[in-house]
Amino acid sequence: MFYPKNFSEVIPKEFMKTKRLLKKVTVAEYEVEGDEWAKLQSEDSLLRVYEGGKKIASKPVHHFDTC
Repeated sequence: MFYPKNFSEVIPKEFMKTKRLLKKVTVAEYEVEGDEWAKLQSEDSLLRVYEGGKKIASKPVHHFDTC
């Protein structure tokens, strides 16, 4: 994986690829994401797991030990 430190490290061809993935964020999505982030912060968990779709959930630190 390539993780650039700044935009000058990204070749122009790669910018064109990302342009195809752009999507406008609606006001409703923006509000929901803000509420979801506030909920995750209030749970004060050390581990967050992507559960598919747009769902991110807080889990206990031993979560992967029991899977």
